[in-house]
Amino acid sequence: MSRRVRVTIDELALGGFPPAERAAIVAGLRRELAARLAAPGALPAEGRAIPRLGAGTLAPAASPQATGARVAEAVVKGISR
Repeated sequence: MSRRVRVTIDELALGGFPPAERAAIVAGLRRELAARLAAPGALPAEGRAIPRLGAGTLAPAASPQATGARVAEAVVKGISR
């Protein structure tokens, strides 16, 4: 039985990243979040709201998409706590 997961990110602060790369960062974030959250055991059994989740400071990766994947990794770690 599959579960439906809804993730809402009201604000994603991308200070320090060139505006031209932001759409690609978000695309990488979406792709990686979908993959990670679909994995068995990736989420707690009970749903919950997390009012604020700080990913900390992330250094740029080799590509904007890879930077988005790093953000997704930090989000999943925060959700899993």
